[in-house]
Amino acid sequence: LISNIPEGSDVVITLDDTADGGLCSLTSTITSPTCAPTGSVDLQLKGIMDFTVPSGGSNGKAVHVFALSDIPDLSIYGFGLANNGQGSDGQEYTFDQISVNAGEHILVARNVAGISDYFTPSGIALFDHVLAGNSSISQNGNDAVELFKNNVVVETFGEINFTGGSTYYGMDWVYTDAWAYKMDDQWT
Repeated sequence: LISNIPEGSDVVITLDDTADGGLCSLTSTITSPTCAPTGSVDLQLKGIMDFTVPSGGSNGKAVHVFALSDIPDLSIYGFGLANNGQGSDGQEYTFDQISVNAGEHILVARNVAGISDYFTPSGIALFDHVLAGNSSISQNGNDAVELFKNNVVVETFGEINFTGGSTYYGMDWVYTDAWAYKMDDQWT
């Protein structure tokens, strides 16, 4: 075990073995990883939506997040979907470069008009910011969602790896045609 090596430092490891009268030598140089500090995490996942809306298709898909503190630049955050238990795809969506205040609700919708019609004017008004997403917002009820800060995962809803693929919906966190919602730090 080697520890306390500064990030980004080159480390040379040399092993010599003279057992059985022979000489075997191996030298390898590696660079210690550089870790991206996340600092405080001021945003949390609040809801994952896979609604059936009147306009049909993927128009009822959205991700709801909540600001725990003031965030001067929301674009340091993003999210990605881990589709069908096949592992992380990394960050696929980056939030707009806007500031948000503590206590604000942000909705990222694949189709703003479709999700607005579903919620009605008074329902959509409960969100302080409604942002247009992209085609990566394609969750179908068994896709995990990862929240990123500075390209580092800081929160995950669901399981990014599971056996069964696109037809498996046997997990207790599945939200097909529904809204997974976090209340008091518990998902419902």
